[in-house]
Amino acid sequence: MFDFWKKLGLVQVKEVDESFSQTMLMASSPAEWKSRGIKLYRENKYQMATMCFERAGDTNWEKRAKAAGLRATADHLRESNPQEACTILRQAAELFDFIGRAESAAECFCDLGDYERAGRIYFDKCRDPKKAGDCFTSAKSYKLAAKAYADGNYFLECLSACTQGNLFELGRQYIKKWKQAAPGGNGTAKQSKEIEKANKSFWRVAL
Repeated sequence: MFDFWKKLGLVQVKEVDESFSQTMLMASSPAEWKSRGIKLYRENKYQMATMCFERAGDTNWEKRAKAAGLRATADHLRESNPQEACTILRQAAELFDFIGRAESAAECFCDLGDYERAGRIYFDKCRDPKKAGDCFTSAKSYKLAAKAYADGNYFLECLSACTQGNLFELGRQYIKKWKQAAPGGNGTAKQSKEIEKANKSFWRVAL
């Protein structure tokens, strides 16, 4: 594990102080190793935390610390070596996604400019239609953006996505669906006003 961090330039010898070196040599239970790892993780000392989680046999926390370390390194290299930073950040994103840290994965993909991948994670795994719609809009995937916004009842944003993508028939279908649901069903007075506002704004552009 130490060699892994060293290859990526993550190991700072000064950070691995004598007390930690002594700690690594001491016999400890898995629970103690995990506790030390979490403490180091919260101090942003990801490489040392990773080694502790490895000793604890906690693969999930080990991967989480590794991904966080990769993300921190990518941020550090952003200006001096942007290409390498992107490569490392993608590794972090994939690892976060693999271990179920969906929001962290989506944030990394956003930083990479992979907005559609981020949008899918926000929508499918984070259940956050607003962020998903924003990402899909940035990716110019307007049909997906409209679907995400509609799922969260973001009426104006949904129709804005339809307008940007020239998806006027789709926008008309959403308006019809909302109007049918709002008056006598589960719709509220506030929703009805929002729908009417979105409807007028949409048709000013569509016509």
